[in-house]
Amino acid sequence: MRRLCVVRKKQHFHIIQTAILCTFLLLTFLDIWPPFFEPIFEGEEDEEETLSTHKLREAFDEGVEKLEYLYSAQMGKAKMSELVERNAIVEKMRQCGGTEQKRTARSREWTKNGQLFVYSAYLDGRKNSVFSNWPSVQVLISSFGIVPLNHTFYCHFRHYLYQTDVAKWVWQGTVVRAHVRWIWQRAWDPRTEFYNTFLITCPMTTKNLEEEIDSFILISRNSFCVNSDQSIGMANFTKIIKPNKNLVITDQSVFGVQAGQIKIAVCTKGLSFLEETIAFSAQKVVEWVLLQRSFGANDVTLYIYWIPQKVRNALRRMANKKQLEIVELNLPGNSPNHPFLRHQFIQRNRQQKRRHELIPYNDCFSRYSATHHFVLICDIDEVVVPLRHHNWQQLLHELVAQGKWRAEPSSISIRNVFKFWRQNTTNLNNEQHNANKNNNSNQAEDTKNEDSLFSNKWRTEKAQPIGQYGKSFVNTRSVASVFNHFGLHRLHANVANTLHVGENDALKLHWREKCPEAEFGTEKCQELAKNVIIDTLLDRFREKIEGEKRKAF
Repeated sequence: MRRLCVVRKKQHFHIIQTAILCTFLLLTFLDIWPPFFEPIFEGEEDEEETLSTHKLREAFDEGVEKLEYLYSAQMGKAKMSELVERNAIVEKMRQCGGTEQKRTARSREWTKNGQLFVYSAYLDGRKNSVFSNWPSVQVLISSFGIVPLNHTFYCHFRHYLYQTDVAKWVWQGTVVRAHVRWIWQRAWDPRTEFYNTFLITCPMTTKNLEEEIDSFILISRNSFCVNSDQSIGMANFTKIIKPNKNLVITDQSVFGVQAGQIKIAVCTKGLSFLEETIAFSAQKVVEWVLLQRSFGANDVTLYIYWIPQKVRNALRRMANKKQLEIVELNLPGNSPNHPFLRHQFIQRNRQQKRRHELIPYNDCFSRYSATHHFVLICDIDEVVVPLRHHNWQQLLHELVAQGKWRAEPSSISIRNVFKFWRQNTTNLNNEQHNANKNNNSNQAEDTKNEDSLFSNKWRTEKAQPIGQYGKSFVNTRSVASVFNHFGLHRLHANVANTLHVGENDALKLHWREKCPEAEFGTEKCQELAKNVIIDTLLDRFREKIEGEKRKAF
């Protein structure tokens, strides 16, 4: 039976190939060409391949290659990109220096370097397999297509050492060859016609640069020095963010770190909401932030495209109290950045949305990689709840201490259960109805007040299968880049795969307006709606959260 299924899949694939080939031959026979090719005129290059035919053949070959890759992925034979980079030689091209006015350079804002759009650059002192003897600067960029993989790029460092007079600074710098990694796996989607995210690693061969010394970086295909006061189209430097030395953790591993010493940061993707809804309101976002802090988050960072003013005001009050950090976010390149157009663009372009989300994920991870042990990336409708422990630190300490590890953990993933706002209780059995009636005195009031994460008293009984909707605590001691659900590239080879935590240890509560039928299907959603239980996991935090919430309004 299995062999028959494989044969049928191969037949379907060959049918698709044949259909594409027939279309190509039909266009050739009828002399019908897409408008983006130049027309063929009689008598011109009769015996030679025309430019339009060459372009069409290239497009056809590329399309067939992607179909073949997708078929290989379905068969479990797709080639995956390497997650551990081999040791590279530091290629120092130039030593530069001079005096000039200190350049104005930004970080965590888009800076155009030719075909690249640079977002941020972070000094990274962690040991890594690429440049094992040097600290590195991790540069986060976006580029349309995969230009960085097809060309050699160089990192231009610029360090302003001291000031000679009111206007001039002495600077020194080096030019070294860059190491480029695509933060993606082709098995997720082999198409490249998007803005893609890349991590460029630059070895910094100049040591003992104190925190107060301003350092900048430029990514370019040119290896020549950018001279003092030289202003060219590609000379757009980005400021290197250096960690506070007083906050840097010296642990090379999470093994042996006591629970009370574990530091955890929480990051979100870019938030784009034009108005408050049942799923997004000022009350719920404030509750969400307070819950993260109650569970043990040392820092919480929200990336924001656009949110309603009421929500923004509440978050600003919390930011002023150091309860969170807000980072304003835009899309790179020619992507729309008017709030309404950008929101529509994000909602309607799912594959591009997934790629754009890698920018805040990895910026936040790089931001905390020197000062925190774990980074949890989750959405504002998700809360990771420890079931047997008071906080995340105790949970992670036990998992690390008692686990049968052969290597440093990469990610510790938590299973998902849903909490649907539009829960249809007509399908519940008598036992569930009685539990609903007898739950507690706040049930009736909670049902009316949907503007609170505590109001929904139901959750699905079964957790989603491993690998579906899970979110991870990513280990900064072993990971170089992150994806939505887990760590991706690794700092070195001695790293274990993702650990999936048992349902008795922790669960991720995931609020949704309703079951995603487009993804699960009607039958699966009906099954989830019927198999629900009373959820009391957050009750122990409710009184404290509601008391603190009032201070934000």
